[in-house]
Amino acid sequence: MKVQPYLAFKGECNNALEFYQSVLGGNIVNKQTYNDVEADIPESYRNKLQHAELKGDGFHLMAYDASPDTPLTNGTNVNISIDVDDKQKASDLFDKLSNCLLYTSPSPRDRG
Repeated sequence: MKVQPYLAFKGECNNALEFYQSVLGGNIVNKQTYNDVEADIPESYRNKLQHAELKGDGFHLMAYDASPDTPLTNGTNVNISIDVDDKQKASDLFDKLSNCLLYTSPSPRDRG
């Protein structure tokens, strides 16, 4: 199992990742802007990061600029990604965590 933080920003994701890189080192990889996906996003926001990662020795951060219509407040701008190889384990973890957490992605059962 791998657990990773997923940071949400209001348009300053690239600047934040560059700052973290200057402090922690590593490489910014897998940069995808909203230009790279089909989404109902204002033209002025299409150059913002829909997803990016900062990988280094002993760490891996994921981050994105939330779409303009996504409300972000303190406490909702950090998510956790949990990757598992076993579908049943993913389903069990989802069931246990969803009892007390807010989730925005479909459950493993919904992904097939």
